[in-house]
Amino acid sequence: MSKILSFLVPLAMLIIGIQFIRDYFGVTEPEKREKLELLVAQGQETDGILNPEYTEKVTKIRRRKIVSYEVGYKFKVGETEYTGTKSLRSPPTDPLVKIKYLPSDPNVNEIEPEAALASLNSSKGDSGTLLFGLALALGGLGYAYYRYSSYKKAVQP
Repeated sequence: MSKILSFLVPLAMLIIGIQFIRDYFGVTEPEKREKLELLVAQGQETDGILNPEYTEKVTKIRRRKIVSYEVGYKFKVGETEYTGTKSLRSPPTDPLVKIKYLPSDPNVNEIEPEAALASLNSSKGDSGTLLFGLALALGGLGYAYYRYSSYKKAVQP
């Protein structure tokens, strides 16, 4: 089991490093970025209602807890009701929100699309993201090479 794990760790490092590099160049979510840009440029604004229940999500990064709250919302365009979800940094207090949607397709909607687009753009081009990704990818490759060469030495008589 430990031999398998010793090969999976460098693979995980390599995959995560590649993802950080992709984030730097902004290729991870081109469809989402495109939809948010359309919402900012052409979106119509309407009132929506947050669902009363939400899900608390806790993520640990470097022994720090990052808490986010996943909440659903609904709004009407004409007689049709549409829904969506939003991740918040604090529990929702006000049930009324402003939602932007595309008039041509109200299924494309977002609360504060400008902030969501800014968040996507902040990781694009951030040198820290690139350096961390390169370090992880190269570290994963180096560790994989080390594990492979030590495995090869152990197998040879």
